[in-house]
Amino acid sequence: MKTSEICKEYFSHNALKIKEKGELKDIIEEYLKRNLKNYPNIKEIMSYSGAHEEDVKRALETLISEDKVFIIGNMYMHINQYNKLKENTILEQEGSICRRSILKVLILENLF
Repeated sequence: MKTSEICKEYFSHNALKIKEKGELKDIIEEYLKRNLKNYPNIKEIMSYSGAHEEDVKRALETLISEDKVFIIGNMYMHINQYNKLKENTILEQEGSICRRSILKVLILENLF
């Protein structure tokens, strides 16, 4: 069995255990942890969890207050995903600054 298959099976098994346990905030947190390529809105989270809008809002508010979930506009993401995006943005900005500095040096070298 490949590592990716083992990981999928592990996360599916854990997600099922959490869903069976029935704590909505845990269900939502696990969903957002695994949903790394999308930024679901409240309707998508409601659809996944099967819970009512007010219950989902309360669970999301709790997760936000616990610094486990971050919201941008009407999209939600797990804090791990947010931190990774932030880190990639900073690295990209640093790379851009570095490229500009190299370009300036090259221009100056050609001028002198």
